[in-house]
Amino acid sequence: MVIGDLVVGPALVGPLAALLGSGAALTAAMTEARAQASGARPGSGRWFVRWPVNVVKACVLAVGWLGAVVSFVVGVLDDDVRILEPASERGCRVVVVQHLWGGTIHVLPRGTVRPAEVGSYGADDGYQPVSRATFDLSWTGETGSLVLRGAPGMQVWQHGAETVDCPSR
Repeated sequence: MVIGDLVVGPALVGPLAALLGSGAALTAAMTEARAQASGARPGSGRWFVRWPVNVVKACVLAVGWLGAVVSFVVGVLDDDVRILEPASERGCRVVVVQHLWGGTIHVLPRGTVRPAEVGSYGADDGYQPVSRATFDLSWTGETGSLVLRGAPGMQVWQHGAETVDCPSR
């Protein structure tokens, strides 16, 4: 998902979910401590119910943090999402998702958050033309011209999206 110039992917969503879950767990623990401090009885007759509930809470929190770490690592290592400059006159953007041996090319009309795939490319030896600024993007109205170039010994094959039409909303 793209919000403005920010790309929201697994590298951001996992840790955010873990932080929100941890905040909820800490809030619940502080609320229980405040209740006991104000004179509420801890329920001494219910100890056999309380400890399994606390164990389940701890397991859920641990699994949430493990999931956050895994999603962060996968998100960081997997894809490199770039929003290309310039935008069209009406704010349409080109988004390139770079993988290890190529990538996909997407168009993102103004006011939307989910880009639509319009093409792809392949590259020699993991070369990433957008990261290395070996591309040209120009706009004529709402039609863009995208050229991805390689470097000496690093060829790039573009499959579609040489011309990018921004759909009207």
